[in-house]
Amino acid sequence: MKPKASTKPIFALSIVAIILVMVSIETAPAGSLKCDLCGQDITGQYIQSNGRNYHPECYEKHAALRCDYCGQIIKGQYLVDHWGNKYHKEHERSVPACQYCGRLISDRTSRGGTIYGDGRHVCGYCLADAVNDITTARRLMNSVKDKLKAAGINVENDAVKLTLTDRNGLRHISWSGHADESGLTKYVEQTIDSVCIVRDFEIFILHGMPRIVFTEVIAHELMHVWLYTNAPKGLSLALSEGSCNYASFIILNQSYGAMAEFELNNLLTNPDPVYGEGFRRVKRLVSDKGVACWLDYLKVHADFAQGY
Repeated sequence: MKPKASTKPIFALSIVAIILVMVSIETAPAGSLKCDLCGQDITGQYIQSNGRNYHPECYEKHAALRCDYCGQIIKGQYLVDHWGNKYHKEHERSVPACQYCGRLISDRTSRGGTIYGDGRHVCGYCLADAVNDITTARRLMNSVKDKLKAAGINVENDAVKLTLTDRNGLRHISWSGHADESGLTKYVEQTIDSVCIVRDFEIFILHGMPRIVFTEVIAHELMHVWLYTNAPKGLSLALSEGSCNYASFIILNQSYGAMAEFELNNLLTNPDPVYGEGFRRVKRLVSDKGVACWLDYLKVHADFAQGY
């Protein structure tokens, strides 16, 4: 019995930009300037921002950039997440971010959220379509199997068991003991005279993940089933996990919506040398040779060919 684990990184705040608010406080001679917001004369101190002039009170009430988390005026550097939310930089370390979409969790920014018993912070957006029951999970797994089969990846074992669990459950059965895994595949092989007569597979996957993430992870794990059934033992980690992430890529490419785009971007830019670079190497191989050639290659080779 041997588990094959897939690792999905824990997402902190999904920062896409760090920007500096440029505001200066000047003094105007009487009658020399008008406020670009209210149109009235400016006398004394005024605020200049982005080439526009404001009464201090006009700027603070109507023009100042405000933090989407706390609602206070932003001065100096601030953060922008994937979803367009703007935050004071100090919130990055003091406020929990959603495990899956990276939003800071608050009523203002994420429709609230919760903390699962295993420590995962999940926002209201991701809770809305979280997969928590085994019936939905099996239906989604079968749908993913059908899509993979249509793409040329036929997971022939129809007896794949599926179990929803939490981080503690995954940690208990994982060979790595990592707390940041989202799913893993365990198999049991029975042999007689060195001949395999039975292979049993069980996929363990975290409950409570948003639907897009669930389908991405289940595709990864189903590819592990395909590899164990078809590929030689001793496959390199980069080729194995890169191939499994390519199965996730196939599913994400057929999905729609902002969350699918977010996950696809994470997959394409993952800096991990195994899960990220391994995937990009497989992607180059498939782009050059096609899916059928990639799968045939996996059946006889344990590592990437030269040039990939």
